[in-house]
Amino acid sequence: MNAGADHLEDPPAIRVSDLADAMHRGEIWPALQPLIHIESGAVVAFEVLLRWTSQRFGAVPPQRVVQLALEGGLLNALTCQLITQAASAVRDWDDGFCLAFNTAPAQYLDAEFVPDLLEAVRFTGLPPCRVKIEVTEDDIFADASGAQEAVRTLKAAGLRLSLDDFGTGHSSLTRLQMLPFDEIKIDASFVQALESSAGNRRIVSAVIGLGQSLDMNVVAEGVETAEQARLLLQMGCTIGQGYHWSPPVALPQALALLRQRGVWSRRGEKIDTSPFQRLHQLEAMYREAPVGLCFLDASLRVASTNRVILQYLGIGHANVLGVGIMELLDPVENADLIAALQAVRDGQIVPPAEYRHSRTGGAFLVSHQRVLDSEQMLLGVSVVVLDISERVKVVEELRANAEHYRQAIELSPYLAWAADSEGVVDFIGPSIDGATHTTVAERHAAWVAQLHPEDLHSLQRAWQEHREKPPEPFQTEFRMRWPGGQWRWMRSRANPMVNAQGQVTRWFGIITDVSRERALGEQVQHLQDEVRRLRPP
Repeated sequence: MNAGADHLEDPPAIRVSDLADAMHRGEIWPALQPLIHIESGAVVAFEVLLRWTSQRFGAVPPQRVVQLALEGGLLNALTCQLITQAASAVRDWDDGFCLAFNTAPAQYLDAEFVPDLLEAVRFTGLPPCRVKIEVTEDDIFADASGAQEAVRTLKAAGLRLSLDDFGTGHSSLTRLQMLPFDEIKIDASFVQALESSAGNRRIVSAVIGLGQSLDMNVVAEGVETAEQARLLLQMGCTIGQGYHWSPPVALPQALALLRQRGVWSRRGEKIDTSPFQRLHQLEAMYREAPVGLCFLDASLRVASTNRVILQYLGIGHANVLGVGIMELLDPVENADLIAALQAVRDGQIVPPAEYRHSRTGGAFLVSHQRVLDSEQMLLGVSVVVLDISERVKVVEELRANAEHYRQAIELSPYLAWAADSEGVVDFIGPSIDGATHTTVAERHAAWVAQLHPEDLHSLQRAWQEHREKPPEPFQTEFRMRWPGGQWRWMRSRANPMVNAQGQVTRWFGIITDVSRERALGEQVQHLQDEVRRLRPP
């Protein structure tokens, strides 16, 4: 049986008879240590560990208890007593979690062990599916068909099976395939060296991947720090056990911990997060992604890519693995992109940027990200390429149309202007003096400066009074000094734009030179006056 975490000196005077008496007096009691769902912090299970608090010897180390039980043939009875105590106590707690009990390989050679164990479970009333039996690795299972059959009997009865301390015994794929295990427990010695040993990280990652590939739960034992828990979760291990969350505690404390943390709820089918499954998922994402995806290694050679990015580059084949960017990209045309990738690789932060590819005529937005492993070693550069050719084309067309409109306005005999809802001019064409003004305010000021002094105030007053009336078209005439010094008459007209509530939101106007029109009108008026003067009374 698992000895637990106590490391006291063995009391020299304890005998097998003392252990038998302790079992009879109820001095043996179960300590429960939670198995935690690392991401949520909820309880998945409790491992039940034996404790002997003797009135005569004090707290007896679990290793000594197991040794005495083996010597006196009491181990089977001790195991069944622990099952009865713990399972009976938790039967009325919140369900959803299971109890895990340790066994020794030698127990499975006893023909009475499995029937006695199953009878103890039935006696407690706890459903068999909530009982997990942990088996420690040992050579005995390699050749003992009877032991293997005993384990299969437990599985057939509905109990769950866990291979304990994986990695420290005689582990093999044959062993895992031979017996119907539901779970692998990674030995604490590997977990506690996660932060200091890259080799241990690789071993633990491999075991996690192995368990997931075989559709087994993987539990990390001996988790003592938050960093170890973080690394395990990052590697894909979802369940942990150790002092980081809780030491083994008595039943009342275990119940309080359960109520505090809650029971982990398995929603829906189990999600396959094995490395093989992740590989297939990534391949599908790469293949079907509507954007270009590429990963460059530390030497900026193509490590993986999808067909979209090959189309962007005008490459008709996919045999580019191992090819460097200097071979794929024109070093002159794409000098900026190459420099950006090199800078990202060297640790600089480079924002996404737009690049052109002359051979395909495409325009692309390229995002690049430096990628490090858990040891902060450089793996390469991740590249995402988005085709923005159509957007660039639309922008260029809009710019061309805007330039065409600007030229048309400047060559037109009419001057367009616009004002906001408050009557403030926020757009006006070029001034008549031919000067270059960069802002609307400068253009407007230039126009105001050319107004006849007698017309300036009357124009401003008329505009103010008109805007205070219900929305209707505006029209007025005024004089402006033309290049060369002559005064010319101008007519300004504007229509209001109103919203659904009838409120003016903008004004759109046009200014026209009406000097000739006014001159002709004056001539007509003069002729009419002459006719009336010459007409007989």
